Amino acid sequence: AVGRKDKLEAKIKAVDAKLLSKFPEYFELSSGKPASIREIQGLLGSDEALKSFVVTEQSTFIWIVTKTGFHFDRVDFGRDDIDQAVSNLRKSLDPGPISNLSQVPLFDRTSAFDLYEKLFQPYEKYYPEKRHLMVIPDGGLSNIPLGVLITAPSNNPIKSHENFSRYRHENWFAKKYALTVLP
Repeated sequence: AVGRKDKLEAKIKAVDAKLLSKFPEYFELSSGKPASIREIQGLLGSDEALKSFVVTEQSTFIWIVTKTGFHFDRVDFGRDDIDQAVSNLRKSLDPGPISNLSQVPLFDRTSAFDLYEKLFQPYEKYYPEKRHLMVIPDGGLSNIPLGVLITAPSNNPIKSHENFSRYRHENWFAKKYALTVLP
């Protein structure tokens, strides 16, 4: 069995070497090797920023890359914090079977602002005047459309389903940036 394994590994190496010599761009894409900061910067336009998250039990790690800069940080806002806020938001975004409008929960604007305030607002200084924000979410952040985050505390009371039209006056994240979510 060991001899067979060695033969298979040798064949794989030979195929990889052939791909690398004949199709270097394909090999680079298919090898799973992460791109360097410089490579990412070379792909970004002057009005674009890339923001990547890694969520752990206690913290969230944030990488921000622009054409000319790079920033890394950690925020004490972990998996349970994010999951709770996302769960609150999902209740109104995906209410399940309903038979009338009054059964749709009101949108949790507090959670929408809280996520923005903790994970986006403090870092906007690293991508000022950028219009296009590409985001690589992690964990619970992958379970909501980021455009529904709110960029300012709401002074617009919505206490019943008859006031749905007031949502148009919110400071939606989607109004601030063209958002692209990447895997």
